[in-house]
Order: sequence, then C-alpha cells, then structure tokens
Amino acid sequence: MPPGLSAARTASEVSSFFEHVYDERMSTARGLAVARLTSVCQGAILRYRRGATRADVLDELRVISTDPDVLAEAAAVFAVPHPASLANPDAESGPALLFDAGADRDAYERHCQARRDMWAAKPFDLAAFADLQNRWEQT
Repeated sequence: MPPGLSAARTASEVSSFFEHVYDERMSTARGLAVARLTSVCQGAILRYRRGATRADVLDELRVISTDPDVLAEAAAVFAVPHPASLANPDAESGPALLFDAGADRDAYERHCQARRDMWAAKPFDLAAFADLQNRWEQT
C-alpha cells in the first residue's frame, strides 16, 4: 500500500472508478450480450481473429443476438464511449459490422442519446483517477 493511503480510501476510489465503467446493466443477459457483441467486433477490427472473414464475424454476431435493438445498443457503445476513454478509432467500424448484422438505425440513435445522457448524469473526474494511479505507481 502506498504511503498516505488507507485501504478503505483506496478501495472506495477504485470502486468509484469502476462504477463509472461498469454499471448495473452489465449484470443482465442483455448487458452481457452487448459486451460480447462489442468484444467480437473489437476482435474483428483489430484483426485478432486471423483467417476470420467478414461473413464469419457476422455469423458470430448473429449467434449472440439477432435482436435489432440489442445490436443497435452494441453499436452505440462504439459511437458514444465512456468520456474517460481515449479516442475511439473504431467509432465507425464497430457500428458498420453491427448494422450489417441487423442493428436497427432508429434504435441506434436512441441508444446513442441514452449513452450521452447517462454519461452526463455520471460525470467522471479523470484527474482524481490519475492521482490515484500516480500514488500506486510510486510504490
């Protein structure tokens, strides 16, 4: 434990950070499907899946979900990332895959706005997290 930090304070700060990154929706079947969909897209975009064709990726996405609304929610994750995230080079590639898999464009716009509203209601103090990270690195 770095000097000057209590375990309770550190746990509280870390917990606060993760509350901003992972909200209660991730514990639902829908939230897990959205997470899996975004993971498959990310793997395809970053070419982690050697030999996988676009058709293979689309098939895998459709195995996870064929619900146009769930696919649209996953697409919105790429378009409106967490405010503390770095620039997202996949902001167009992820949604394109999900639209090809059947995401609904109207639902996509609705989910993008819902994410903007969610992040506006849950501001994140990046400076406070950076301070916590700096104190950990000093050990």
